[in-house]
Amino acid sequence: MDPATRRKERAPKAKIEANGVVEFELFIYKDADKVLDEKGLLQEIKDSLKSVKKVDYREIQAAFSQRRWMIEKQIFPEATWAWDVYKDKVAVSVELSLIDAVHRDFLRAILANKHGHLDVLVNVTSAFKEPKFHNVKRDLQIFHDILTFPILLVGLKEVGDADPNLQRFLREVLHAREKPKKTLRPKKIPKEAAYV
Repeated sequence: MDPATRRKERAPKAKIEANGVVEFELFIYKDADKVLDEKGLLQEIKDSLKSVKKVDYREIQAAFSQRRWMIEKQIFPEATWAWDVYKDKVAVSVELSLIDAVHRDFLRAILANKHGHLDVLVNVTSAFKEPKFHNVKRDLQIFHDILTFPILLVGLKEVGDADPNLQRFLREVLHAREKPKKTLRPKKIPKEAAYV
């Protein structure tokens, strides 16, 4: 791949949307938005995510289930692996704990795509908690040579969540304000000395 094409492929394609309780950022990899739009599923995915009130695995699954997506769809008959949500060769993987689980899903998606069972992977993760949206976005670019199919990366964040570094800074500032200031008090004079 020539350098100009690779730069275009790596260019951030992100958009933030919100419902007042949860907001999400999208990173579009290999024209995932176009493929999903052709299938009529892009808006359905966005609507499902907009209906979520908190970043919670079961709530996210339920939001898709209400739109007739299959839950815990088995990937291959030889193994118990399952997509969290699945419809029309689009798999949704919700990973809210470990970056290694995201990598495992990439590996399963490569195999499913090669067997003709997957057109697009939608990876839903947290924006500020592990495995962190920006880390998964970075890894998509690292694994560029082997991830040859479209992926829509979604980073969810509850409104009011803040960057952990900002949270730590704010805690330190508030803690500094709460520390009692030392005041100068006169030394206590023993009773015996006070009445001389």
